[in-house]
Amino acid sequence: MTLAVQLVLYRGSSYLPSLLDSLQSQSDCNWTLFVRDQSEDIAERAHTHQYLEMSGLPYVWDETFDNRGFSGGHQRLFTRHDADLVLLLNQDAILGVEYIHALREAFVDQSVGAAAGVIFKAQYKDGRFHALDEIDSQGLVCRRTHKVEDLKNVEHKFDSTPLEVFGVSGCLPMYRRQAVEATSVDGTLFDARYFMYKEDVDLAYRLKGGGWRALTVPRAIAWHQRTFSMRQRFAQTDRARFESYRNHLWNLVSHGASRSVRGDLWVVIPYEMIKALFVMLTAPRLWWRAIKETHDMLPELKKKRIFYERTHA
Repeated sequence: MTLAVQLVLYRGSSYLPSLLDSLQSQSDCNWTLFVRDQSEDIAERAHTHQYLEMSGLPYVWDETFDNRGFSGGHQRLFTRHDADLVLLLNQDAILGVEYIHALREAFVDQSVGAAAGVIFKAQYKDGRFHALDEIDSQGLVCRRTHKVEDLKNVEHKFDSTPLEVFGVSGCLPMYRRQAVEATSVDGTLFDARYFMYKEDVDLAYRLKGGGWRALTVPRAIAWHQRTFSMRQRFAQTDRARFESYRNHLWNLVSHGASRSVRGDLWVVIPYEMIKALFVMLTAPRLWWRAIKETHDMLPELKKKRIFYERTHA
């Protein structure tokens, strides 16, 4: 199976030497790297080019100058190739030497639509990553309230069998193109309108509903400097808080007809009412804007919902 490795950057050239070193060290180097730098700063883009050339890795450069966010950037790169598998990189992460090989092996099982490794936390300082023992993500778990969050409490054993999960997070996931296209109303990887946040949850719902399995592969390990966690929600920028909440509403509307959501409505509705009240009280303008944009988006969300009702198990 062919593999495309996608990297979307935004003011992230300082991370590149470490990330590129980890790519060079992979035991499996049979893949093509696609790079898109969405920084408006010409000097920043020049640094990106410089580090890529110094790495010696062959790459395909996407020559565009607009910032489409994580969702739009990766969707743009997804259209640049027809690889069977696609690995999405984060600029602030590094991969263990077996990461690509271990994930690729998981897709020998034709029922697997997504896979990711065990992601540990890292701190980036003094020009390099410092690995931490704390787990950042072992995949996504969907609670009865349909709050989807990172799974972090499973004991990690390097040689244990892959763990089936609700979905994989947007940090270093690998997807099967066939699964992505079969579960999309328009064949896209991500809806570019999400810009950032919750696009991985949307795709997890899609793949799960379409009957595809998602795995966490313990042999694949990586490290990630997370710039946001739910414990830091008040430290978010207004834009990040808005897009996280709005995109959550979009997911609820588009996937609300799924069997799992319908069966949990007695939990979901009161939970969402409490959450809405909290957002109204702490950020009323954010809440109103999210409601307005969700209302404006309803025709598209309903189109997706009808598609999922017809095609999902």
